[in-house]
Amino acid sequence: MAQARMKLAALQAEEAKTGVKIELSQYAVQDMIPKSVAALDAGFHVFCEKPMAISSDEARAIAAAAKASGRHFGLAFTY
Repeated sequence: MAQARMKLAALQAEEAKTGVKIELSQYAVQDMIPKSVAALDAGFHVFCEKPMAISSDEARAIAAAAKASGRHFGLAFTY
């Protein structure tokens, strides 16, 4: 997680960047939640590949972070 924070800090230095796309293996979904919340807290809009979370509580945590930050969270779900 520390490496992700360092990369977010580097992105924040580039004022033209307003959003991030987070792509993880479906087997690493547990990493999606803290990375999404960290990016939202850092002031970025976030777009993620599915799955967003394992439980509804995890999904609510991301939604709450988006609402608190005033940023958008998007989820790719294509069939």
